Amino acid sequence: ELPVTREYNHHFYMKPEVGAFMLGVFEAQPIPHTEDFILERSKTGEVPVTAANEVYEENFDKFGPHFEGAMEVFPCLQECGIHRTLHGPDVHSPDHGFVMGPLFSVDNAYIASGFNSQGIQTGPGVGLAMAEWIVDGYPMTFKNHFQDLNVGRFNPDILKKDDWVTYRALECYGGTYKPHFPREQDESVRGLALKSPFYDATVQKGGIFGEAFGYERPLYFDPSYKKPEGFQNEWEELTPHPSKAPTPPHSCFAFEFKDAAWFPIEKAEAKHCREEVVAFDMSPFGKISVEGSDALKLVQYAVTGQMDKTPGSITYTSFCVPTTGGILGDLTVCRQETEKFYCVLPAADPFVFAKHLRHCQDALGGALDVKLRTCTDEIATLA
Repeated sequence: ELPVTREYNHHFYMKPEVGAFMLGVFEAQPIPHTEDFILERSKTGEVPVTAANEVYEENFDKFGPHFEGAMEVFPCLQECGIHRTLHGPDVHSPDHGFVMGPLFSVDNAYIASGFNSQGIQTGPGVGLAMAEWIVDGYPMTFKNHFQDLNVGRFNPDILKKDDWVTYRALECYGGTYKPHFPREQDESVRGLALKSPFYDATVQKGGIFGEAFGYERPLYFDPSYKKPEGFQNEWEELTPHPSKAPTPPHSCFAFEFKDAAWFPIEKAEAKHCREEVVAFDMSPFGKISVEGSDALKLVQYAVTGQMDKTPGSITYTSFCVPTTGGILGDLTVCRQETEKFYCVLPAADPFVFAKHLRHCQDALGGALDVKLRTCTDEIATLA
């Protein structure tokens, strides 16, 4: 009776099978590949929708180094034969997490994907959650919206870029059997990230950048920054589309706080914010315009605060699930004119709020004189 063993130096797991062991690997630098016999069924050159449970020829360029590591850790494997090999594709999201829940762009449509070989062990719970989501509008058994797994965690505008999806999925898959530290940033294809109108100015001021909801955003400012000697941005070097802004390499992070290189810099920035004046680039925040003779009726129904105020008023409020009252998010609503409202939300929420507005419009009878428009990219914002 042996347990499942995970070995993080050589990126493999091993578990008992009937009369044998099963050894599986997670490559640190995965090689993207699609077999010709699959692409032959495609008219676009991409993986066809009919692809499922495909089996590839074994590739010891991928498997060999991990197998050698396993034989080093478990010398008994040196005396064993290989009964069978299995090499095939799997489904991975851009951040290696599951993708579950309702879609935002289409009503009454749900997704459950990206389970990267864990579908069998998670299947019963996922099936129950999805069934309750579809029938009841909420996974009652788990009392959880599974927000961290929601497709809305990805910016739809960045998902349109195939290279971003492909290489980011490879990077996050490659990090499965690596240690992760607070504040580490994804490195691959960062040049494809969305940019604020103030991006070039913050780069010139010495911004050290991370990525949030598809946008490159400064973490802190250090005009004298130099990459620590002996460290490298591994995935920046492995993938195309590098960023022109510096990002601290994964390998320089550790479980540290006051001893971290960024701590005294951010301490000084926080002190300056408290005692002087600073500007925050809030351009990635979501922005939705609601306009028309029924704009007040719709916005008043959609949020919890009082919206019938004079033009020029600003109200911080929230929007909730109409049936159960659970909070979906917060926002700031500006009444610009009698029939025009400007709604500002956290960067990941405009798609949630847009769907909420559609549902509220349906609840009010559907035929409202109102125009909804997402204008996030049209307006730069400093706070």
